Amino acid sequence: MKNRFWFCTVLVFALLAVAISAETLQAVVRLPDNNPAPFATVTVGDKVFEADAEGRVTLEVPADVKTVKITWLELTAELPVSANLKFKNRLLYGPPYIKEDFVVTGPDVWEFTDDQISAPLGSETMLFYEDAFDNMVLRAKYSITNPEKAQWYYLRFFIRLYDPGFWGYSVNMSVVNDPYFVRYDGNWDQYVAANMTFFGPKPAEGKEYELVMFAKDETITVYHRDVAGKYTKVHQFVDNSPEAYFDGGFAIMKSYSGATIRELGIFAY
Repeated sequence: MKNRFWFCTVLVFALLAVAISAETLQAVVRLPDNNPAPFATVTVGDKVFEADAEGRVTLEVPADVKTVKITWLELTAELPVSANLKFKNRLLYGPPYIKEDFVVTGPDVWEFTDDQISAPLGSETMLFYEDAFDNMVLRAKYSITNPEKAQWYYLRFFIRLYDPGFWGYSVNMSVVNDPYFVRYDGNWDQYVAANMTFFGPKPAEGKEYELVMFAKDETITVYHRDVAGKYTKVHQFVDNSPEAYFDGGFAIMKSYSGATIRELGIFAY
């Protein structure tokens, strides 16, 4: 009985020692452009902690744990324990936003500040950033205005296009029609029907949303969210066709809608 009491006492003290040696850490998970990573998770040993919409997370880290795994949608990384957990993926484009970085096709109605790009209602016009990005991530927060509720008003995000215009893979957002993903092959009406996928819900006029497009080899994955909520994977497209695009620049096209874009960033995948 005495030995049993001694064993239980030792066990209690051992458990207390483990509990006392675990540090509570307030951390922020950050994307390569230094913006917070909304709803990222941090794995510490066998425990998973979820960040809030601003990337903030409270961790319990045992003293003997030196690294943690961070995950945001399709990105993962192993990092040293720190209050600032930032993905190391190379930043390919981000703020400050400068008009001279882009080729403008159509009326030059775009307005730039260091952290925002916007354009008023009316006209179809594109910002094209010429480069040869292959495996990459496009992330942007945006809002649309369209008081006329016209059927053809869209805000379009393109990746892997090699010329301005309707090339490459595009997510097309509208407050009237269902959003859709498609691979364009030269014009708005040049696409393979099997490559067009509609998803919802439609964005509400004037409300802010976030779009994330991952491109890795032949796979394009799209996430979307109202910034008041969590991400939804809205589409995944595998392009094994001979016409597949594997690199190129990115573009934003405003088809008559008004638009505001913030936190636009391109990262290496």
